[in-house]
Amino acid sequence: MKEFSVWIPMVEQQQVELVEAIITAHEVEASIWLTTHPSTCNRKSEIGQLLIGVRAVEGGQQAHQSITPRFENRTVVTGNSWQLAIAIADKMVRLNAKAAYFIVATGAVDSHDLMVLEVGDFSKKLAFLADYAQKNKPRNPVFVYPTANKEDFTDSDKEALTTLKQKGWQIHGISNLSDVQFLWEQKKATTSSIGWQKQSLIVTSVLLLVSALLVWYKQCYFVNCSIPPPVPPSDSPFKPIPRVFNFNFTYRKSADEHTTEYTLNSGEILNESDEIKLHFFSLEQGYLYLYYLDSKGNLTEFFTKSEQFNLIESGKNLVLPAENHSFVVDDTHGTEKFYLIFSKQLDIDIYPLFQQSQLFVKQGRVKDGLLLQQQVISKLEKYNILTFYH
Repeated sequence: MKEFSVWIPMVEQQQVELVEAIITAHEVEASIWLTTHPSTCNRKSEIGQLLIGVRAVEGGQQAHQSITPRFENRTVVTGNSWQLAIAIADKMVRLNAKAAYFIVATGAVDSHDLMVLEVGDFSKKLAFLADYAQKNKPRNPVFVYPTANKEDFTDSDKEALTTLKQKGWQIHGISNLSDVQFLWEQKKATTSSIGWQKQSLIVTSVLLLVSALLVWYKQCYFVNCSIPPPVPPSDSPFKPIPRVFNFNFTYRKSADEHTTEYTLNSGEILNESDEIKLHFFSLEQGYLYLYYLDSKGNLTEFFTKSEQFNLIESGKNLVLPAENHSFVVDDTHGTEKFYLIFSKQLDIDIYPLFQQSQLFVKQGRVKDGLLLQQQVISKLEKYNILTFYH
């Protein structure tokens, strides 16, 4: 197991502090499998989408490594200035880079072309780092920031950068993630300047083909925030889409009047009136089926009202049941489960059986309906994505 940290200057309540972003790599080939951790933050879904693009230009075994991302002592992170640090840390830990630098990074990253975008409160962050450099002497410090922020540089910003340089900091204003590839290619530091220029030209050419590569590679990537991808039954006539979608559950506690959103993982205990949402994203078009088994044994399918209603467009972010609605935990105690299927074709296996079981119940054939529902639940167990208790 390997870990790598990159530090982020973050502004909270007008105060700046350095927050440690940590990536732990596991000896598991699972594409971008974001495993859980007690301090895993509220941005797992966004981290997964970001790293799909970051890894798409790599290929090879390292692009399929399981990781655990987290922010030390934080479970809630706002804004997007963390993206550059996460992208760098992911590269460093998976490509076995030496921990030769103390890296501080701030910047947003476009996951499609890896362009580094400007961030807010930049002057505050620079002033904080200049003061930090006066009081601390980390080994081989490096500060990475978006060149887009240079357009608004003030005299104070320039003075802060000068202070950092005087204290031995390397300063790198970048427009693309590849501009700091020297961080994870340290073994090639002795390469001649001519060789390095050739490598840079090659990398630039590759990046120009990112869009085409993403189309080719996207079928090879799966993002899952808690479990490995579900395995379809061998007799199933339809095939769920592998490795291209990402989902995570969040909930708001009734105890704090639903004011804070938390990540919901399998095995957690919820209380009556807690509110649950499912966040879903896919790189490919497909049909989405979402089932819910309550503690009374009742099975519900939330998303399908017609053949086209559950057809999800590629690149679309969904919040279920809706942006302004939630699944609400009732007052019946027990075990409850969610099942999710995402397929290129309409489900002609499980969903028709579910519809028939509902029809039997409406016709008064309750026993037949319940028997058929048990068959549906048995088939769905392979697609269980969340189990919680209350």
